[in-house]
Parts: sequence; C-alpha cells; structure tokens
Amino acid sequence: MGLGAAEAVIRYRAAIVIAWLLVAAGLLGPALRVHERLEVSSRPLGSESAEVDRILAERFASPFARNAVLVVTGVPGPSRPEGLAALREIVDALQADPGVTRTFSYLDQRDDFFEGARGRGTFLFVGLDPSRGREDQVLPALGAITRRVAAALRERHPEASLRWTGEAAINLDLWRTSIDEARAAERRALPLTLALLLLAFGSVVAALLPVLTGVLAVTLALGVVGGVSAQWPQSILIVNVVSMLGLALGIDYGLLTVSRFREARAAGADAMTAAQAAARYAGGTIALSGAAVAIGFAALLLVPLSELRSAGLGGLAVVAVAVLLAATLLPGLLAWLGPRLEAGRFRKPQGEAGSERWRAWARRERKLAPAADGIRASARGPRRHGSCGRGERDAGGAGAARGDVGPQRRGLERRSATRR
Repeated sequence: MGLGAAEAVIRYRAAIVIAWLLVAAGLLGPALRVHERLEVSSRPLGSESAEVDRILAERFASPFARNAVLVVTGVPGPSRPEGLAALREIVDALQADPGVTRTFSYLDQRDDFFEGARGRGTFLFVGLDPSRGREDQVLPALGAITRRVAAALRERHPEASLRWTGEAAINLDLWRTSIDEARAAERRALPLTLALLLLAFGSVVAALLPVLTGVLAVTLALGVVGGVSAQWPQSILIVNVVSMLGLALGIDYGLLTVSRFREARAAGADAMTAAQAAARYAGGTIALSGAAVAIGFAALLLVPLSELRSAGLGGLAVVAVAVLLAATLLPGLLAWLGPRLEAGRFRKPQGEAGSERWRAWARRERKLAPAADGIRASARGPRRHGSCGRGERDAGGAGAARGDVGPQRRGLERRSATRR
C-alpha cells in the first residue's frame, strides 16, 4: 500500500468504520439465512442426470421427479394382513403432508418386489413437491411424521422402524454433518487460537483484535455468499470453505497488522504514525498474499462441478473481505486504541530485552573469535613445519599432555584476557 493510501486510511478512519458497520448490517441477515439457500445435491453442471431431472419435472410433471425411499423394518410383510394394515397407516400419514406429491408401494401394485426378506418389512417411494422447497427442507417434516407413526406401530410391533434413504436423504445427512462439523471445528479452534495469541502478545486486547478480524471475515463472507446464492445456487460445501479459510486468513492478516503497529510503537512512534506504518507496510504484504490466494480459487470457477465452483466463489469472497478488513478497518481501530492496545497485559514484553541479550552475546563472541583462531593455529603449528624432528614433536606432544602450551600460546591467552 502506498503512502498516500495509508494516510487516507488513517485520516478517514471514522468514515471507514461507519461504512463497515453499514456493510455488516446489510450482510448479517443473509449470513444467518445462508444455510437455507444452499444446495445439498451434487452433480456436474449440464450433466445428463441434471437434464433428465429437469425434463421429468417440466415436460412430464412427474410426481416422482424428486423422491425419497422409506424403508420399513420390524413389521410383517405387506402380503400379510397385519403388515398391509401397517403399510396403509404409514401411507395415510405421509399423504396428509403437503410436501408429498404421491406414494408408490405394495398398495399400488401387489408385487413381491415390495416384500422384504423372509416375509418381513417393505419399502415405498415417496414423491416430494418441488414447490415446498428443497429436499432437505421437506424431509425433516416427513421424518417427524414417520417417527410418530413408528412409535404407534411399536405398540403392536416392538421392533418397528422407519428409515429414509435415497439421494435426497443422503444429501440431507451430508448437509447436517457438514454444518455440525464446521461449527464444532470453530468452537475448538477459536479458544486454542486465542490462547496462542495471548501467549504471543501478552495482552488481552492485542490478542482479541486478530480473532475479531477472523470472525468478521467469516460472517461478512457468508453474507456475500447468501446474497449470491439467491440468484445463483451454491453448494453447501461453500460454508466449510468460508469458515476454515476466513478464520485462518482473518487471524493471520490481523496478527500481521497488529504486530507491525506494536513494532512501530516500540520504536517510539505515536499511535497515528504507527497505525499509518501498519497500513502501509503490512497492508501491502496482505494485499499481495490475498492476491496469490485469490488466483488459486479463481481457477476453480472454470471447473464444471458445482462443489468446486462454490469453493472457488467462497474462497474469493472470504479472501477479499479478510484483506479489506486488515488493510482498512484494523489500522483505524489501532489508531484509536493507541496505548490501550496493551490493556489487560499479564506479562512484560520481552522483545527488546531479548534482542539486547542476543546483541551482547554477539559482541562477546566477536571479541573472542581472534583469540580462538590463534589458539587453534598454535595447536596445529608444529605439525605443519617439516623441519621439526621427531623428538621435538614428541616433546611437544608430551608438553601438551602436561598442560605446557609454550610461550606463544600463553602470550595469545594474555592478549585475549587483556581484550576482555
């Protein structure tokens, strides 16, 4: 980031904060409802299967264009009267729901195909109404119905069980697992990250700022995804991409900006100058890093698969938000905080003291280096002169064994002691 841009970020920090508040207010609603707009199904764009589904729904108005399969176990087969009565009870309960277009079972075609092994259990096809929403929005209500029916059947058949399967049910399970795992990962990662930042900074406020940047990056990026999904449906995978990448980039970029600000403050700069330095130097590094990451995700938009295109869109959205937050909002907040950034400090900063210790050690080593080189040269010297007789070498070796290092070596040691 250039000097003029950095100065503008600090000079107009109040307007920038207000702008971010307005953006957050506008994106919070879509972010909270993003899961309702995402697709859980997966297929290549323009594939034959997708075209067949479209034709069944539009040209033939098939009641089974979208469907699920209900498997009934623990009851007699439908060829027996008690099994047929149980099947009729299940079908009547399902057809009363407006999300069901039609059912197809042993009641519609008396075929052994619907009979379970050893005359136990059955299954039925259940058509889902597209006008009632996605499959993952219809199936939870149907699941509640089948749980009530199963509880009633267990009074007569203790092992009765009703389970959903098929593409719609599998996609629903994937959606639930994806959401639950993403939330669990966030709950585990945030406290651990905060603890590491507390150890690194030694200050509560300084540690909280990168975490706040990461949380904001995820929330605002999900809002962007929710707005885009209203026009172009996206895969549920996009939530995991935004959550993982947003926390990582937001915290990383926030950490870089805060560290640059603290370095400038430690060098004697006031809060405004330090914030400007953070915006200028850290902001440029962050923009370059974000551009490299964005290029990689942009390539995924060229792949004709809904999940990968969604991952690409989510990556682009969260990278853009994280870069803008760290380069514009965070420097302004640092300028306002100033010395209050160190509030909640529980240990003294060790950076300058540690650096001074390293510099003192380096100076001491530089002083000792010539003496050490002379001692090594003296120790190797007798072995290099061919004029030395064997007796002299033997005597030198014996003298060295007794600790008699000779006048030359003692002189080097005295000069080394004088320097110290």
